Amino acid sequence: MPVRYRIDVGKRLLHYRMEGALTGNDVVAVVREALSDPAYDVGLRTLIDARYISSIEQGSEAVRSIAYGVSAPLDRHGARGLVVIVAGSDVVFGLGRMYELLRSDSPENVRVCRTLEEAAAAFGLDPAELE
Repeated sequence: MPVRYRIDVGKRLLHYRMEGALTGNDVVAVVREALSDPAYDVGLRTLIDARYISSIEQGSEAVRSIAYGVSAPLDRHGARGLVVIVAGSDVVFGLGRMYELLRSDSPENVRVCRTLEEAAAAFGLDPAELE
C-alpha cells in the first residue's frame, strides 16, 4: 500500500507515510480509514511524511481530489490542529503547497516543509520521535 498511517496516542500524533507511486484515491481511502480508527481524536496533530513518493498520478488533479475528498470527512469529524507535510522533492513540495491553499478555509493549520527536522520543530519534538 502506498499510504500507511499510525496513531501515537502518547505524542498525540497521526502519522501518514506515503511512498512509491500514489493516486488521490489511495490517500482518500487511508484518511477515511484513519478517521474511523478507535484511537483517532480530533485534536491529533498530523504528520504527512511524503519524502518517499516516486510519482503522483495526475499531480495537481490528484491534490484537488484529495483536498475535496477528505474535506467532508475531516470537517465532519471536527479535525483541527497542525498538519505538517514533509516533501521529498520540489514537485511534492509544490503539490503540498497547493493542498495547503485548498484547505486554507478549514480549521487545520497546514504547513509544508522539506525536512523531518523542520517538521519535528513545528511539533516541538525531536526528529528521532517522528521516525
